[in-house]
Amino acid sequence: MLAQLQSLLTVVILATVAYGLGSRLLRGLGLHGTDPAANLVFSLMTGLVGAGTLLAVLGLVGLLYAPLVGVLTLTGCFWTAGEIVRQRQAGNRSAPAEAVGDSAESDPPRWLVLVALVAAGLAALGCLVGAAAPPTAGDALCYHLELPKAFLADHRLAFYPFSENSTFPLLCEMWFLWAMAMDGPVAAGMVHWLLGLLFAGATAVLAAPIVGRRWAWVAMSAALVVPGVTNQMTAPMNDVALAAATTVALAAWYRAVVLEEDRRWLLVAGIAAGGALAIKYLALLFAAAMVAGCLWTGRRGGARLRLALESAAVIAVVSASVAGLWYARAAWHRGN
Repeated sequence: MLAQLQSLLTVVILATVAYGLGSRLLRGLGLHGTDPAANLVFSLMTGLVGAGTLLAVLGLVGLLYAPLVGVLTLTGCFWTAGEIVRQRQAGNRSAPAEAVGDSAESDPPRWLVLVALVAAGLAALGCLVGAAAPPTAGDALCYHLELPKAFLADHRLAFYPFSENSTFPLLCEMWFLWAMAMDGPVAAGMVHWLLGLLFAGATAVLAAPIVGRRWAWVAMSAALVVPGVTNQMTAPMNDVALAAATTVALAAWYRAVVLEEDRRWLLVAGIAAGGALAIKYLALLFAAAMVAGCLWTGRRGGARLRLALESAAVIAVVSASVAGLWYARAAWHRGN
């Protein structure tokens, strides 16, 4: 039991570091709004992409040492905690809460919201219990955990000629490596559980401006009780991670293009989309879907078409910059 609590604490520390990195980026872009849920979702995903990419760079230069990873992680954790304390002491400038599609006339019944949230909470707790057990999933043992373990042993992102998976996009495996460097494989499994929560939160952030906040809670709960999601949240895989990254990308794109809030959201969308491309090749299908969405949005021409084309171009450039490391590495080693 104490070992599982230690693994959970490790995941909390990793999430804190990622939140700090992402929050700093959002503040730098002037996108840190008054909706705490949206801030958390966007900050956590962009921070995770940044942290995973940094670990990959350390691996490319042969500096994947667990003590170094630990020092950097704890430094980032204390820095983030200090930032949070300073912001609270200074007092956030009060601003009116963001209107995100709330409408009392169209709100779902309270009993439905309550039932949905209770079901989602029970599903999340059940998945946490499953994630706290030693990993036994086939793919997890074959490469999702085996490769990070080998990279840590070699202190670099080594090329293994007889392991086709070793040149796949491995951003999610960098997160597992992060957890294993700090704790062990159980913590890696809990990282994927955390990504399931992030996917649910991203669903709510995406749905809120469309159907209202309360219906967004129902959508979040529905996303969290899907059997395929709950099954994946109990093991260190990468499909829920992919779903989280693509949903965050879509939520940021929606804010920039459909709501026309701020075009700087396109940079966040590009980072999240690049994270998706760095997690799994299947993200290429999502890229095609986003292109179709941009074309549909700009179908009436004029300023709307220019904004849609601009969004596609910005996201393509940013996402290629984020994920390009993995595709260049595969091309270098396998010509793929």
